[in-house]
Amino acid sequence: MPLILKSVVLFSLAAGLIAGCAKEKDVYNIIPNNPQSAACYAMDTKTAKNCDDTDYNTILESINEWRISAYNYKHISTPLKSSEDSSYKIRFSKGAVNGSLGCNNFFGGYSIKNGILTIGNAGMTRKMCDPKTMENEAILTKHFLNAETKILMLKDNEQVGKIFLVGKDFYLVLD
Repeated sequence: MPLILKSVVLFSLAAGLIAGCAKEKDVYNIIPNNPQSAACYAMDTKTAKNCDDTDYNTILESINEWRISAYNYKHISTPLKSSEDSSYKIRFSKGAVNGSLGCNNFFGGYSIKNGILTIGNAGMTRKMCDPKTMENEAILTKHFLNAETKILMLKDNEQVGKIFLVGKDFYLVLD
């Protein structure tokens, strides 16, 4: 992904998070101890947080199967494309999650609190595939199945366009 496009994506993510917390359309400053932005500021981590009332469960469950189109790990973007030998998809339904992170199928439970997705009791099949698919799957497993991720949405004409699941040095793109 070209550097300019990466910058646009990261700026869009940050602007979307901050805009979602603004009380007025033109106010984007999140200031600690300011009553207008207190709901949007996590004092313990000193970062912006979701302050909207978005029902992420309904949104994630509204699509039968989300395609995992890419991930970014340590500032390197990797597009993902399903093939005969690999599949990148995820499904959410009534607190259960399942799908494929490349070679193997996974399953487990999930919960969402304050815009943070947590997957628990995850299990996975263990077959071998080509080395690149296995490398992608190892990164996705470590940073998605075994970690909490922040949910960010990009809307296109008032419809959910893409969902970013953001963790430390990592994000996953669903569409």
